[in-house]
Amino acid sequence: MFNLKQINNQINTSVISTTIISLMLLLTIGILACSVTMTNAFNNDIEENNQQDFTIYSHNRYIEGEYTNLNQIITNKYFKQEVKEYTKYDIYNIKNLTTINMMTDQDKQQLKKKYGNILELNTQVMVIKQSDYNNIMNIQNKPKINIKEDEYLETTNIDTLIEYLTPFYKNQNKININDNYLKPATKEIINLAPENSSSNNNTGIIVINDKYLKNQKPVQTIIIGNYKDNNKEKREQNLLKSLTTENQNLLITTKIDMVTQSLGLKVMLIYVGLYLGIIFAISSVTVLAITELSTSSDNKERYKILKELGASNKMINKALFTQIAIIFILPLAVALFHAAVGLTEINSLIKMTADIKIGKSLLLTSIFIVLIYGGYFLATYKISKRIIKD
Repeated sequence: MFNLKQINNQINTSVISTTIISLMLLLTIGILACSVTMTNAFNNDIEENNQQDFTIYSHNRYIEGEYTNLNQIITNKYFKQEVKEYTKYDIYNIKNLTTINMMTDQDKQQLKKKYGNILELNTQVMVIKQSDYNNIMNIQNKPKINIKEDEYLETTNIDTLIEYLTPFYKNQNKININDNYLKPATKEIINLAPENSSSNNNTGIIVINDKYLKNQKPVQTIIIGNYKDNNKEKREQNLLKSLTTENQNLLITTKIDMVTQSLGLKVMLIYVGLYLGIIFAISSVTVLAITELSTSSDNKERYKILKELGASNKMINKALFTQIAIIFILPLAVALFHAAVGLTEINSLIKMTADIKIGKSLLLTSIFIVLIYGGYFLATYKISKRIIKD
């Protein structure tokens, strides 16, 4: 009964401070978990989305009739001098072939319900030739594929799209390519990153037999390739200097550039995450510890009365331990619950552009917070024991 009254009094008199501490802990968990998760995601994305050394295309991407003819680049002196292997491939659009038309009705409804208007699904799907796909696979040292005339291959590297496109693809639904109905060539959607990028950006590329695109006009031409093996940094500098001087309408992304950019971003995320996370964690638990020590000092006379009534030191210490434990656990439990719910929802949104699994980071962050919390809790309990004994 004594414990219940003490805990009830503390909760009633410290609602605002407990709420603030819970919010600070929630921020701590969120900042630390997100920074660790994003850092890991950047590591994975850089590796998976840079299977070749460089990608060259025009700035005005996907605008029909306004793409740069890249044939002149292939004949460039420095291109021949610095590049070991390359391939040039064209991207096409097919009328009425959009992302939303490659989903089941049920998946369309679920996607709209979950994400609302965040996702634009009426965009035209990109289409490439089978020969170009196999050339890309050759550059990336991956297996080639043989597609029959009545088949198509679907590729993407965005988890959300894979989830919602798979039922349509697995059920062997056909697509219409200029009045030719093609069925899926494989059982699973292929994970493909054809360009150099810092994140998953293949929103869907369809691979079909070359004959269906003979009379089609491409909307874009792209070159990908690898440098000669020795001193790639120097080779890249020479190539970029030559290409950017001669062609102002080019966009060039490289593996070296993506790695360099991601390194700076990772350092910033880790620094900000650790700094803010640790500051919030120590601040919140310090406030809680000081509050409990103050409460123990105020209740010193009550514990004396308990002892005079016959309560043993063991019983008094147990009562003190229980009170401090509940007051410490309450804001932490609230913060952990809200973090689990909130970060899970955030994770589902971020998955649209990056392969992020926040569960492991949330667990590690929670363990880190509990260890700090546990240390402060034990210190508070021991000091409180000394206070009530004096």
